[in-house]
Amino acid sequence: RFLTVGEVPTDFTAKVWARVDEKQDAVLEGHAGMVLSAAFSLAGRIILTGSEDRCAKLWDAETLTCTQTLEGHRGAIKAVSLHPDDKFVLTSSRDWSA
Repeated sequence: RFLTVGEVPTDFTAKVWARVDEKQDAVLEGHAGMVLSAAFSLAGRIILTGSEDRCAKLWDAETLTCTQTLEGHRGAIKAVSLHPDDKFVLTSSRDWSA
């Protein structure tokens, strides 16, 4: 599976695609701004998204539901990453903080 984000400025979603047939599996909806970044955890159990709405969201990759919203940045979140053991996330923002 793979992720895509930011197709158009009014699209506030991330899309999950099947690797085998490249068909769209799901759309992750819940951000109030354009999704700029997304990443799977190493084990593929978690998806992390970052958005212009200054929030990062954790999603269960199996059920495709949002499990947690992380707030605190004063600018759009432009990059996200998960630690290999899934215990930590890293977000990078246009407010020059991580």
